[in-house]
Amino acid sequence: METIMLITGSSESLPYFKQTIGDALPKSTVTDQGDPTVGFIVQNAGSNRLYVDYCGNDLISIGWNESEIDWISQQFPAEYYAYSIQYRTINTVKKILVRIANSDQILVDNDCGQLMKGTDFVTEIINNPEWNWLKDLSKQ
Repeated sequence: METIMLITGSSESLPYFKQTIGDALPKSTVTDQGDPTVGFIVQNAGSNRLYVDYCGNDLISIGWNESEIDWISQQFPAEYYAYSIQYRTINTVKKILVRIANSDQILVDNDCGQLMKGTDFVTEIINNPEWNWLKDLSKQ
């Protein structure tokens, strides 16, 4: 599975993500991972699953470097919280990112070298529907 990271200014973003993803994928089944404050699983068609997890706010242990953390801190000077979305199908994750990440109050890290504001990331998806950031990584 691949991973997208989202950073927001709220430790309470999971309910918004859960509702919005459910709306974006109406034929899916959404199930909490035990404690609803930890994360949830989205079962879409076949074996196409998404795992959405709250990762906390210790960005160093999550894996960002100092310059990335400085930029994140500039975007969210008070507080920031990280969430991960693990996915198998890039088109499915693109579909939900267009819905949940189209905001300057969300940062997206595609784990392939891009860390950008949600609006910029969504604009890239819309302007370049065939964009596959995983292939971009293999070209580097």
